[in-house]
Amino acid sequence: MSSADVFSNLFYPLRELLVGSVRQDQRQLGVSEKDKADITQWIEKAAQPDFVKPDALPVRHNSRTFRPSFITTVQSLDAYLVPRTYLVSNYLTAADIAVYGALRPTFVRVLHDAQQAFG
Repeated sequence: MSSADVFSNLFYPLRELLVGSVRQDQRQLGVSEKDKADITQWIEKAAQPDFVKPDALPVRHNSRTFRPSFITTVQSLDAYLVPRTYLVSNYLTAADIAVYGALRPTFVRVLHDAQQAFG
């Protein structure tokens, strides 16, 4: 499977960033076959529209408002990363970039909403 196929379901700016990054360093798609499979799995997960879906009903937590699926996704990711530095193996991969790219717009929106709501 080519990197273009793996990235095809990611939104445009993230897809282009990853394609360019992988062109410079093929290792970002994994060194071993297991790493390659794990990286592909994370990228596919990050490309899912419901990876971090904006729910209609916000939840207040520690004086901030968050969306429930956002909290669940971040908590699951945090638990997964506790014993690790990177999602796959011990170096930065396309999986790390894809998950960051998928989460970032929601982080920005949630922080903006919290700033508007709580000054």
